[in-house]
Amino acid sequence: LYWMSGKEWWRSDEEPEYAEDPEEAMKREVGEKRPDPCVVIQRLREGGGDVVDISSQEVNDGLVMELVRVIEGRNVKSVYMGAVKGMTTRAWEGVFHLVATHPTASRWSFPKSSFTHEDVHRLSDSLSKSPSVSSIDLASCTGLHLPSAVHLLTAVQANVNITCLYTGGSDIPPGIQAEIRRITLARRGSGL
Repeated sequence: LYWMSGKEWWRSDEEPEYAEDPEEAMKREVGEKRPDPCVVIQRLREGGGDVVDISSQEVNDGLVMELVRVIEGRNVKSVYMGAVKGMTTRAWEGVFHLVATHPTASRWSFPKSSFTHEDVHRLSDSLSKSPSVSSIDLASCTGLHLPSAVHLLTAVQANVNITCLYTGGSDIPPGIQAEIRRITLARRGSGL
């Protein structure tokens, strides 16, 4: 079995964990161009859909803050923000506030994001508090090396709802990656 992350393929015995359904990932990879973030915001305002996808789009702080405000009041289940261009620390703070507080968003996907240590610490704090998150995709992200990786591991230990955290291709230390995988696989196996 092979799984797809962006343009890379992983053997399933090497990377048994994937934060989204591989078929869904491939469909999104080869599908039509994702809509402009302004269109996404407008659709959400009109009550459309429970999936938000602004992957590979260009944003600024104002756009992200507007998106955060709109998502806050909606029954959103999944948020895809892979390789988004123009993200700043302030923009990530808004997104991570949503991760920590949103009652229904269970899947967050940030592959190929360039995080700072501070970003990862904030994300980890948000994950540890989140009432709904179960699946996070941090494939090929930067900023996951020590000591940030320890914060991430602590967040996974603290929040029993987290059953999938994909970090393939990121700079997370292999030992911490293996421990996170051990915890999440055990939770999936026990049906938690």
